[in-house]
Amino acid sequence: VNQKMKMVSVKNFGFPAYGPQQALAILESERDTKGAINFFLTAPWHAVRSSCKPKFTEGAPKYEIGPKRAVVRIGRCYGDESTVYRKVLSHSNLYQVAEKIWRDSVSDADLELYFAIIKQIAEISHRRNQNFIIGFIIADENFFGGTNYTNEKVFLKLKEMSDEIIDLTLAEKAESVDSIYFIHRLDKHPSSRANVDRATMLVETFNRYL
Repeated sequence: VNQKMKMVSVKNFGFPAYGPQQALAILESERDTKGAINFFLTAPWHAVRSSCKPKFTEGAPKYEIGPKRAVVRIGRCYGDESTVYRKVLSHSNLYQVAEKIWRDSVSDADLELYFAIIKQIAEISHRRNQNFIIGFIIADENFFGGTNYTNEKVFLKLKEMSDEIIDLTLAEKAESVDSIYFIHRLDKHPSSRANVDRATMLVETFNRYL
């Protein structure tokens, strides 16, 4: 985006494995987050991160839904768990299988917390007179399992919170994304081509707000 909009200053607070909880924590911190637009790139699987399920979220900010549906920070992911207890259970193969299934699956409660965190990000942005724009990447069709949600429902829910939401999937379905948009067939992080094409789409949108 910086290369295509030379006169615009971009502050990038993204980091590998971050989720919505880090985005909210940054906005609530003393860091300089001033600007005309707050852009938030997300996907439904971020709901698993914001619920502290993956092991890599250990130490990340932890939130829960409090009074009046606002989210409140209650510490850090796994900060209140016994390290000894976890180490003992880690030797159980059955526990490891069950834990992996749990960590990789999403529930309605996970998605509700995800929405609440993003809603708070939107409210902070609007209180600061910043436009809040969401870039959305859809999940695989089977991601939602037995929940009451689908990609379309998540998209519409986020659309209500944002000034604008942009589908950056680069295909009609997650399963149909061309391999040129991945680093490798075994590593579906975005390739340079994916970043360029998404940036081009964003520039068209940002220009309407600047």
